[in-house]
Amino acid sequence: MEAKATTILCIFLFLMITRATTTANKVPAIIVFGDSTVDAGNNNFIPTVARSNFEPYGRDFVGGKPTGRFSNGRIATDFISEAFGLKPYIPAYLDPKYKISDFATGVSFASAATGYDNATSDVLVELIANRRSVEEEHVTAEIFEDDRRSLPSRFFAGKASVVAGEEEQCRRNLLPEKLAMKNIDATLKTDEKKDIDDTLKIDEKKVAVTICCRRSDRVLLPEKKNTESSEWRFVESVIPLWRQVEYYEEYQKKLRSYVGESKAKESVGKALHITSLGTNDFLENYYAFPGRASEYTPSEYQNFLVGIAENFIKKLYNLGARKISLGGIPPMGCLPLERTTNFVGGNDCVSDYNNIALEFNNKLTKLTNKLNKDLPGIRLVFSNPYDILLHIIHKPAQYGFQVASLACCATGMFEMGYACSRASSFSCMDASKFVFWDSFHPTERTNAIIANYIVKNTLAQFLH
Repeated sequence: MEAKATTILCIFLFLMITRATTTANKVPAIIVFGDSTVDAGNNNFIPTVARSNFEPYGRDFVGGKPTGRFSNGRIATDFISEAFGLKPYIPAYLDPKYKISDFATGVSFASAATGYDNATSDVLVELIANRRSVEEEHVTAEIFEDDRRSLPSRFFAGKASVVAGEEEQCRRNLLPEKLAMKNIDATLKTDEKKDIDDTLKIDEKKVAVTICCRRSDRVLLPEKKNTESSEWRFVESVIPLWRQVEYYEEYQKKLRSYVGESKAKESVGKALHITSLGTNDFLENYYAFPGRASEYTPSEYQNFLVGIAENFIKKLYNLGARKISLGGIPPMGCLPLERTTNFVGGNDCVSDYNNIALEFNNKLTKLTNKLNKDLPGIRLVFSNPYDILLHIIHKPAQYGFQVASLACCATGMFEMGYACSRASSFSCMDASKFVFWDSFHPTERTNAIIANYIVKNTLAQFLH
C-alpha cells in the first residue's frame, strides 16, 4: 500500500514538473510595470517616502521580513509567476542582490505611488526643512551625495563641470513639469568606465543649488516666507512610467549579453508583460490637488491617461513585447482610506470613485481591442481586478474573510507606509481574516484570490 502511494506521488510530481516546464517554455519570464500593487521593492533603493521596507510589512513573507512589497506577504504578480511555473516571487530590478540571471525569468520595474501621468509620480517630491534661510520663492537647496540618483532626471546642470563625460549628456536631462530652476552651479563627477546617466555623483558631500519653485499642485515652500533657520533637501519622486521603460531597455541589453541576441529576442517575445497602475492618478493626483482637475474634466483626464497607456503599449511592442496584460483599476471607492473619510455616506464605498474606475476600465477595454487590430502579432489582454475585488468586499464571508471595511495594519482606517509602522501595535493578529492589509493595499490572501481569478479568466490563454 505504501509503495503504491509512493508511486502515485511520484507520478503526480512528474506531471507537475512537466506542466511547469512546458508552461515556462511558453512564457519564460514575467515582466512587470506599475505602482505599489506590483512594486517588489524598487522604492527601497531610491530616496522617497513611498516605502514599505519595514515592519510590520512582510511579516507573512518567506522569512518574515519586509521586502518593500505593500502587503503582509506576497503580491498578485508573485502568485501569477508561480502559476506560470516560474519562481514564487518576482525580484525588484533595483535590488542589488539580484543579477541578470535572476531577472531572466522575471523582473519588476514597478514603483509605489507612480501612475500613467508624470505629474502623479512627482506628487511626493518634497522639500524637507533643515537649517537655512528661505527668501520669497527662491530656495537654496543642498543635494546630498545619497540623493545622487535623482540628479539625471531632475536637474539641468547648465553650469556643470563634468569630469570624464560629455556635458551634453548632462544637458539633455529635462526638468519635471511645473518646476523651473536657475542659477545652477554644480561640480559633477562620473566614473570613466560608466555612463554619466547611471553614475552621476557629487564631487563633494553637497552642492548648493538655487532654484525657483513654481508647482501649482503642491506647496513646496513653508507657509511663512523669509523663514529663518530653514534649509531644504530634495527627496526624489518615485519612478515614473517612462523611466520604468528605460530600465526595461537597460534590462534587455543585459539579457542580450547574458543569453545572446537570438535567445534574448525570443525570451522578450514570449515573456508576459504585466502592467498595473492608474489608481494613483485619480486618488493621489486628480482628486487630491487642483493641477490636473483645473485642466481636465474627469472624462477628459481618463482620455488623457488612456492616450499615455496606448503610447506605453506601443513602446513595449516596438521593443519586442508581444504578450501583454493591460491592468485595470480596482473599485477604488471601497479602499479603507476612502471609506474612512466618507462621512456623508456613512463610511460606505464612495460610489463616484467606483464609477470613475468603471468608466476608465471600459476605455482601457476599448483600447485593448483597438491595439489588437492595429499591431500585428500582439496578444494584448485586459486584466480587470474590479469585479472580483468588489465581490470579495461585498461578500467577504464567502471567501473566508471577516473584515472588509477596515485594514489589518494599525487602526485600519487611514494608515499605510510609515504611518502603518508607527501605529503597528494596533495591528490585527491574523491578516488572513482581512481583505486589506493597509488602507490602500490588499492582504496576501486577497492578492492570491485576485491573481487566481485573473489567471483563470484572462491569462490562461498564455498557458496554451
